[in-house]
Amino acid sequence: MDSTTEPQTVAADDPAVRARRPAGRDRGSNRPRLVWDRNRVDREAAGSPEPAADLPTIAALSTPERILVWALRRWLRDIGHRQQVWREFRGLFDHAGAVAAMSGLERLVASLRAGARRTYRLHGPCCPTVEAWEVGVLAIVGSCQRLDDNLAARNALWLVRHPFDEEVVAGSALLARPFLEAEMIVPDRRLCASTP
Repeated sequence: MDSTTEPQTVAADDPAVRARRPAGRDRGSNRPRLVWDRNRVDREAAGSPEPAADLPTIAALSTPERILVWALRRWLRDIGHRQQVWREFRGLFDHAGAVAAMSGLERLVASLRAGARRTYRLHGPCCPTVEAWEVGVLAIVGSCQRLDDNLAARNALWLVRHPFDEEVVAGSALLARPFLEAEMIVPDRRLCASTP
């Protein structure tokens, strides 16, 4: 099965599924986590709100959006890929902008991990599928570029619990600034049909 195929659905009580669960979560914990999904459906997100049916593909995203999704996926994939994110940001921005973008991305990811409302599926960096939570991050970064703090905060609350929403917005604002200074505008996107 290649990286462009749809993930398979497997029953959550299947022993093979339990054995393949990532180690990033304590067995007795109810805390959601970010999971790198290698073509497997995340069985634990069944109770999450339904995203809007018109989620874009990577090809339909603007250049700054593709860069953000790529950087987010690389950052989350493993620590060795962070050097690639640094090189990309360093090529796009001056040194101060690259440092700000890296700091913002680190703060955003830490907040997503700490306060996630649900388990988020994470595709490989080159996968054409875009998840609702990734569109949510794009919506927050775009709102920060337009200085729409109210919309950014509402979208952040869809992704994380309070008080982590404030950290998500703060990290997104740090990340948005270098993109804005480089005239890489993130389009206005709506997160999800269930945004409060």
